[in-house]
Amino acid sequence: MPLEIIKGEQAWQNVRHNKEARWPGLSGKERLYPVTSVGLKPSFKLKKSDSFFCIGSCFAREIEKTLFSLGFDVLSEVEQVENSSLSNKYNLPTILNELQWALEPDQSFSADLLFKLPNEITEDCHLAGSAVTGDVDYIAELHRSIQSSFKQIKNADVVVLTLGLSEVWFDRQLGIYLNKAPSRSLIKLNADRFELHTLNFKESYEYLINIYELLKKHLKPDFKILVTVSPVPLQLTFRELDVIPANTYSKSVLRTVVEEFVVAQSNVDYFPSYELVTLSYPQVVWGQKDYRHVDSLFVDYIMSVVIENYFDDVSTKSIGKTSEIAKSYLCFKNGFSSEAQSMITNSKQSVARKKLMSLYFKFLTILKMDSQKIHKLFMIKQHVKKVGFKQGLSYLLPSFFKKNKAAYSVVGYVDEWNGESIHGWAVSKSRRASSTRIKVMVNGVWIGEYDANLPRQDVVTKMGNNKLNCGFSIALKLNRDTDISTIRVFEKQSGDELKGSPFIISKDEYKQR
Repeated sequence: MPLEIIKGEQAWQNVRHNKEARWPGLSGKERLYPVTSVGLKPSFKLKKSDSFFCIGSCFAREIEKTLFSLGFDVLSEVEQVENSSLSNKYNLPTILNELQWALEPDQSFSADLLFKLPNEITEDCHLAGSAVTGDVDYIAELHRSIQSSFKQIKNADVVVLTLGLSEVWFDRQLGIYLNKAPSRSLIKLNADRFELHTLNFKESYEYLINIYELLKKHLKPDFKILVTVSPVPLQLTFRELDVIPANTYSKSVLRTVVEEFVVAQSNVDYFPSYELVTLSYPQVVWGQKDYRHVDSLFVDYIMSVVIENYFDDVSTKSIGKTSEIAKSYLCFKNGFSSEAQSMITNSKQSVARKKLMSLYFKFLTILKMDSQKIHKLFMIKQHVKKVGFKQGLSYLLPSFFKKNKAAYSVVGYVDEWNGESIHGWAVSKSRRASSTRIKVMVNGVWIGEYDANLPRQDVVTKMGNNKLNCGFSIALKLNRDTDISTIRVFEKQSGDELKGSPFIISKDEYKQR
């Protein structure tokens, strides 16, 4: 049976009234590239007071973190588990498993579902992540914490459901699907126990309907579902197939299942995160440059689109930018400066705000700053109120009034801060045969003077001076509780600041190093 049946006259009226009916050509290419926009027609509205529960893959965790940071009531956070990714559910059958264990009185997770390996290793294929080493009691405690979290879904007003994979491992002995692949060691010990199933449309749709019926049974009568397909591609495929077409099949099945599901349910909407991510330019999307994990700034853009379309009582000011500003920022950050300027000019912002954003982008263009530093400058801008206006200016203004590179009396670069020390090199043009003295400032305070006198073969090769020792590595601990830390490095004699300085680190980045 067709998904939809539309009479001929109505179909042509749809084309006339739907401004997004035609695929964007040259005249509308800004809808696609560099950052895709999708027209939405929500069938319901959400409220700031609503409670949210996010289920699904790692992309669900990104949405969860963003909602939490915006002050929403997020029930799906697993407080007792340090690594929240353990609760990721990558396929429809295991989402159903976890919900049944949490909501049905006669079902719960059993230690019988764990696998024993030699050398006291217990493998758990129902939690995300690598195999867990430890005793059964420890792993069972992790499951109890996650089940406790999943029980909170009963109090949710909105369920955000993110569907990930169609390749699913099956345990033939217990008759249950697994959340992740059993290790090769486990396969060798149980050669006939496990097999890979590639789910088709019918199977996937039945699992999604079973999930919906379970939620309908236990949640509030007026609960809503916002469903999306995770844009994060397969890391690998177990089929005899290139991972690219394997991923296309996996996502296509889930996308078509969702379309049928949404048409059939009045309290379910599809949100096109998948389309927003996969049609945008790759350099704008992938934060870790691994072509798998979505940049947190792109998630901010996605959430700004959600807020503008689904909430009447929440302003995009709460995330610091409208979807237009978020989109233009993503473009500028990734080298599409002319597109960013055009978006600001054509946006619905006030004339004053357009001028402000345009001026800001021009400043950054003049500086020819790399994407990392652009991102950090925006972060400083957001935190100026916390650090104080005077201190904020002390970070920003020196960068705007730097001398032209050709006039510098020093060449050098601040390469990185690795969590323990700051690394780079510096050469005074007037004294290339000897070491250069540098000064280091942290958060507006001078911390010391140092000699750049360590071997740097890459610089020696480039400059053709075998006597040159110009590297530096300075032990540098930062305050983990400071929202933004700024490291600046100068050549002492001239006072010139090295390229790559200021080096700016957020509190979240500090924790990751």
